[in-house]
Amino acid sequence: MAVNVASGTKYFEPGQGQTSPGISDVLDGDKVQVAGAPTGTGTFTASLVVVPLARNTGTVSAASANGFSLTTRDATVTVNVSSSTVVHERGVASPSVQSGDTVQVVGTQDGTNTVNALLVAIGTRGHGGHVGHGGHGLGHGGP
Repeated sequence: MAVNVASGTKYFEPGQGQTSPGISDVLDGDKVQVAGAPTGTGTFTASLVVVPLARNTGTVSAASANGFSLTTRDATVTVNVSSSTVVHERGVASPSVQSGDTVQVVGTQDGTNTVNALLVAIGTRGHGGHVGHGGHGLGHGGP
């Protein structure tokens, strides 16, 4: 389906703070949700475009200070981290992401298979790296 936008189309991207997103913030590969009206066969004019947060679960490789690769069941995702990224591991005061960890990442989409992480939840090491077990996790991830 082709989605058309107009000067009055509103954009929303959670996690972007006070910035005002626009069409330039929608990148090839971003998954979006749109509201609007059909304008013909196979076309739709959007009044609202939402770029939802990405949620991915997988195994970490190539961990560095700037991010890591995350192998999910569907793809390899590049995860960028920054000083504002929250890293959480139950029972660990100063957690760090390491290659081999199973993690869940929540963040803003940055094109095809790239996420700017807002939160990285590290699974339990030594127990198969389960993320979201016991009702205390972030739920199931998806591409």
